[in-house]
Amino acid sequence: MRKIKEVLRLRFELGLGQRAIARACSISQSTVHEERQGETITWKAFGYENTYEDKIFLDAYSTVGPFTFDATTYERTLAQALDVLRRAKP
Repeated sequence: MRKIKEVLRLRFELGLGQRAIARACSISQSTVHEERQGETITWKAFGYENTYEDKIFLDAYSTVGPFTFDATTYERTLAQALDVLRRAKP
């Protein structure tokens, strides 16, 4: 649970990108192409990246997605998740 809190903190409080967060937390990175068009967020092109190779394995999840979300709901949900994790006991 601590790593989840730290990942969300680094992303939403410090604005770090996925690679920087993965390195800071010593975790592997699942990647996704996130695209915003108007009020819709789409996740597509899922892949996997580890911390010891400079390569993204894009064929790892070729049958997953795409997924679409209402941007306002998406952002509110992420903010709520971060709030819940902040209030949780360590």
